Formats: sequence, structure tokens, C-alpha cells
Amino acid sequence: MAQCRRVRRCTLTDVVPATLDNLRDNVGKLPPTAAPCRVARLDWCAPQAFLDAEDRAPDLILGADLVYEP
Repeated sequence: MAQCRRVRRCTLTDVVPATLDNLRDNVGKLPPTAAPCRVARLDWCAPQAFLDAEDRAPDLILGADLVYEP
């Protein structure tokens, strides 16, 4: 998504600390032409804390692997 020409910025989220670290590592590997990306903690069971910290509502939410059931 960060490499799409129409994307102005991306926020990559997860709740697991190791996954957040991995996201930060991957953001560091994006080409300079990619949209600015940041990594933030988002718990889908309590999303209000994340939304309260945002400066505006997202234009698009794209979810993947949102449900985990052992």
C-alpha cells in the first residue's frame, strides 16, 4: 500500500510487540518513493485509545489477519 502513488501516508498496526518491531524493520526497508509510514499499537478489542491519538479519521482501513483463534 505504501508504494501506491495515490497513498499519502500509511499507518501499520498490531498489538503484539514483536510484530510491531517487525513492522518497524519492514518500514525501514521501503524505497524512498513510498508514502510515509508509521507503526502504531492498535488493539481491535479496544480501538478507542488508538482513534483518540489520531489527528484525523482514516480514509481507508485495510485489515488482514484480524482474527486469531488457537
